[in-house]
Amino acid sequence: MRKIFNFAVIFFALALSAQAHAEGSSAQFGIVGGYSVPDAENTNPHQLYGVKGSANVSGGLGLGGYYLLTGSAEGASGGNTRWDYSLHGVELNYTLSGGKGTTYLAFRVGLSKVNTTQSSVDLLFSPYHYGFVVGYDYPVLGAFNIGFEGSYLRIENSSTTLSGTSYLIDKSNIMNFLVSFSFRL
Repeated sequence: MRKIFNFAVIFFALALSAQAHAEGSSAQFGIVGGYSVPDAENTNPHQLYGVKGSANVSGGLGLGGYYLLTGSAEGASGGNTRWDYSLHGVELNYTLSGGKGTTYLAFRVGLSKVNTTQSSVDLLFSPYHYGFVVGYDYPVLGAFNIGFEGSYLRIENSSTTLSGTSYLIDKSNIMNFLVSFSFRL
């Protein structure tokens, strides 16, 4: 089932990207960084950073992708559980232009990589995630924008097996508060 889902997402992304290229639509690429707050049991907030990009497909509708990671195993001290993660996937977004800036709403879906410890065993899980994003971009110099975004993502449960023992992580939520620096292409 996962292979079919992954194939469908890739096919959909390529089809929309080809349409956007044919229409001569605008695109943007940027870096993001900020604060991420997971609600998984005994975890601490993290710094989150990464890259994102999107292309306008038709009108205000766009398709994009993102790769975000924490890059640290925060939470290992003070009795908290180490819970390091990365988020990568695709987004379907809608932009609303008004005044000088642009507001966007997006739905994201993708694959997570969660590195954690259970019973003193280091584990790596690969759950799916999905959720909503609201952001604002403000043009500063020509094609250069500065902005912010907030997102709520739901991480599904996942299991893994190591040395014949099965492990499970429960569903959890993540709220991200990020600043973005992007270029319109």
